[in-house]
Amino acid sequence: MRVGTRIRCRGSACRMGKQVGQDGVQVDEHVGNDGDLGGIEDSGLAASDEKPRVLIIEDVDALRNALQEQLSHLGYTCASASSCAEGDALARRGGFACALIDLGLPDGSGLSLIEKFHEYDSAMVPVILTGQSDPESIIDTMRAGAFDYIVKPAKSATLRAGIARAVQHHKMIHERTVLAGLLREERDQLKVKIEAATADVRDYARSCEASNALLHGLLSLTQISSELHGDEQLIESVYQEIARHMPLKCVALCAVARKELLAAFGDDGDGVDVVVTEGVSENSSMDDALAATDLGLLTRFWLGRHTGQDMSEFSSFSFPQTFWGRTVTTVSFFLAPDYKTDNNEEEFLRMAAHFLAAEWERSRLMLHSAHYASLGNIALELTKSILRSITAVRTATDFVRELTDSEEALQGLSIVGENADFLASQSKLFYDLARERKDSVETVALDAYIDQTIELLSAPIKQRGLSIKRNFRTDSECVLLNGAALARTFLDLISSVVRTVDTGGTIAIVLKEGEAGHIVCEISHGLTSGELFGLPTVATTPSLLEMVRDHPSFMLAQRTVNSCGGRLSLERESEETSIFRIVLPRNALNASVV
Repeated sequence: MRVGTRIRCRGSACRMGKQVGQDGVQVDEHVGNDGDLGGIEDSGLAASDEKPRVLIIEDVDALRNALQEQLSHLGYTCASASSCAEGDALARRGGFACALIDLGLPDGSGLSLIEKFHEYDSAMVPVILTGQSDPESIIDTMRAGAFDYIVKPAKSATLRAGIARAVQHHKMIHERTVLAGLLREERDQLKVKIEAATADVRDYARSCEASNALLHGLLSLTQISSELHGDEQLIESVYQEIARHMPLKCVALCAVARKELLAAFGDDGDGVDVVVTEGVSENSSMDDALAATDLGLLTRFWLGRHTGQDMSEFSSFSFPQTFWGRTVTTVSFFLAPDYKTDNNEEEFLRMAAHFLAAEWERSRLMLHSAHYASLGNIALELTKSILRSITAVRTATDFVRELTDSEEALQGLSIVGENADFLASQSKLFYDLARERKDSVETVALDAYIDQTIELLSAPIKQRGLSIKRNFRTDSECVLLNGAALARTFLDLISSVVRTVDTGGTIAIVLKEGEAGHIVCEISHGLTSGELFGLPTVATTPSLLEMVRDHPSFMLAQRTVNSCGGRLSLERESEETSIFRIVLPRNALNASVV
């Protein structure tokens, strides 16, 4: 490398600096009386208490010393290095405004130092001083992140201006960094003030969100209670809904008078264990006064005795449920011991307890009505009504007979009385017969029920152009408990299928032998249009079948079939066809479990 920079002096007196010659490098220094470096104009940098520091990395000793002396005269504090390693060590200490870097160093290229220097101090500005002036070197240097590129031999003014720009750029970066820090500090302070000022608003918003979630939970519970469920499905559905909002461990319903217990527990995974017991025994040693004080005490005792679950460590919330003026059930919720509930959550649990108890009672009423919906029970109610009317007629005739003396009137009243007596005697015989038929075992013919239903539905079947395929492979006679109640079930099922099947479609009805002395009736239908139990059908998707299975009309039909000793199910036969399957015992007196 060669630097041919000649520095002239100004002023009336000057002294000759030393002349160094090494590898073609020549540097003349002349310092004037005014303290300026000869031939270098004032850079405009005023002296300050903290001088800008410049790191010089140059492997030529004479040039490095000359540069350091020149920059010192300009008011900079300099540190110098002759290799990449030395420059890296000095840069690690920090505090430099800029670095004057030679590219050709003994242990590597000066370009490798630029990225390192940026990591040490992002405000330190790199300036390249090299004898390479080809465009490729300049482009590579700028891409590496150099702020300026000075080609040797550099004029004094060029060097001075380059360092001045680099220092000024460093000051701008530093000021920007300080300003950004102040802005961040102000932002953080403002954020703290905003958070403090809006704490009440956020608390209110969180409270609204929590209340909204609980309202959605109550809505889901009302949708559960709008349908009929088995006891297991009911208690499990309530448990899963409440567990979405709070750490529920167990929900239990105790019917003290009926000695029944329903309970659902969360297992170790995501499943739910359900326990349904009947005939729960009481604890004669339990203090009634203590049980009245702690509503959950009896529930915890029953749970421990019949399920083996110890609920003593959990927080309990018990709500007695009163229907028809008396306490019928008690619903208890057991939560994690360290969970604290607020007023909204406790009210949510209270409403959930009411939904659970009301649905359970409604389910019992529906089961009761299905069990007693036999012809014998209907006849009993009918004859009671007829006998009351006949008694009223006889009382009225006796009263009128005492008030009239007319022979014709007395003769007419006598005829009315005789007819009333005759009707009363016939009704008494009918009443006795109905009592015998109540809950009686009846012999029925299923094919007759099917034929009667098809005859009743002949008009809509003809209007829709449907064809009925009967396939009766066996004798359809069977002995059932309250078998006459099945007539209504066949009417409901077949009429629902008639409304569902496409115009011109086919309904297949099969009677065949089942296993273990049972008879099977299958009603095959396609769910391609229309409605099934009021539900719109498009395809036989599993979710739709689940909705139909949970529908009140279908579940009432199930309960009716169950009261007769049989079983009703809805099953999927193919992609577009489903089957109502009724399995009934040939003889309910000797039937095995279906």
